[in-house]
Amino acid sequence: MKKIRFLPVIVALAFYGCIGTDIVEESIVPTDLTISRSVDSLEVGSSFTFQADYFNMFGQKEVVPLSWSSSNTDIVTVTNDGLANGIARGSAYIRANFSELIDSVRVVVAEEVAVQQAAERNGAFRGNRGYAVNGAFFLREDGSSLELEFDTDFSSSNGPGLYVYLSNSTSNVNGGVEVGRLQRNSGVQTYSIPMTRAQLNTYDHVLIYCKPFGVPFGVGTFLN
Repeated sequence: MKKIRFLPVIVALAFYGCIGTDIVEESIVPTDLTISRSVDSLEVGSSFTFQADYFNMFGQKEVVPLSWSSSNTDIVTVTNDGLANGIARGSAYIRANFSELIDSVRVVVAEEVAVQQAAERNGAFRGNRGYAVNGAFFLREDGSSLELEFDTDFSSSNGPGLYVYLSNSTSNVNGGVEVGRLQRNSGVQTYSIPMTRAQLNTYDHVLIYCKPFGVPFGVGTFLN
């Protein structure tokens, strides 16, 4: 008697809720250059190393030869490595350049700079492709790392292999940073990200991502 095997069908049905008819294609996006680590003020005689990130047409972070410059070297200078030095009181723009892409930050140089609180960004999730993901989140600097926190109102649909990613795309995680496996489907949770992997302004989105099938369940977009 010929045997009939049902197991593959059962497995396929078990995961249908995650993949459904979703087909995630590699998208082409505009290349981008962003100063991701910066300050807006320096004391005379002090220094700070700026950092910029370049993302190629696939949204992937890529190491490229950057050019750094200052709009007024009498106020602030900057080396080829992004090291800025406060020279005299005033203001100037620090610029990062690659090919035709430019990003700039205005820096005020003063005799004394007030201590600033650690910068913070916030955003909100929305569901994607019929999945339900809601709630607010915060990203803040914490020493040598970033802290990503989901607020009390966070909730997400169930699914296999859900992970948290930082990304510059709303549809895939190419060039992004894997933060970790989703700790729980609702409520407050915190993730630590070393600053060697990302800076506060490197990425624009937080994704709740079904890793086995490459499907974004939810997209969080920073509001600032």
